[in-house]
Amino acid sequence: MNYNPNNSAVYLAAIAGSLAGIAASGQYLSDANEADYMYPAEQADAFAQAVDTAWGAHTSSNVEILAIQLASQAVWQNGRSPLNSAVSTLESSYTKIGAAIAALVQAGNAQVVLEGVNPNASLFSGGGGSSGGPTFYSSGGPPGVATSQLFQASVVVGATGTIQWLAVTSLTGNGGTAANGDVLQAEASLNGVGIAGLNPQQALESGICSIGTIGQSGGLTPGATVNIGVICTDTTNAGHTFTGGAQILYWAL
Repeated sequence: MNYNPNNSAVYLAAIAGSLAGIAASGQYLSDANEADYMYPAEQADAFAQAVDTAWGAHTSSNVEILAIQLASQAVWQNGRSPLNSAVSTLESSYTKIGAAIAALVQAGNAQVVLEGVNPNASLFSGGGGSSGGPTFYSSGGPPGVATSQLFQASVVVGATGTIQWLAVTSLTGNGGTAANGDVLQAEASLNGVGIAGLNPQQALESGICSIGTIGQSGGLTPGATVNIGVICTDTTNAGHTFTGGAQILYWAL
């Protein structure tokens, strides 16, 4: 059965985000059989159709597309179930949440415009050229137990000499409780060195969680290659497991 989207970009952002949230949130995927993922793909498709239907034939800005993808992933993270199997592949099951995501994203876009910022500015530009989209950096091997882990990606500094980035990763803890669990910190990094004061995030680990941070660095040499990323540290005790990588989104200011 074919689906004709009202706005293809909205549909694609919603299915990409929801598929990641439903099937991969907090998981170290090891099953290489495509057929085993068809059910979550059908669930994500139904969810994306509901978001697209709620959106309608309206145009969409760059910030709206990014927000749709992130919101569609966030609602299914941390083990939330996409409804019972009998109705989870029906678009009608997601009508209410689809409308809510559309309203949330449009409110965010309106606020950006109110601040006088162009919502269609390039989100993933290195200044001298486009990065082609968000950069996903993999740690290059299976996850491991560690006290600290660096995730980073190489980017080219644009004409402004300033780069801002968002880095997010998921970790699995050692089963601690609120009293003895892991306290995890994400700190922005430039060329492998932590940047103090740029919004490190802490979360008391209990099972699986995602942590991230925003980094910004100015005064860089245009055209130079730098490594931007995040340093994830267990500030209490070793025992968490990194899921294999971090998603790093960056743009020029």
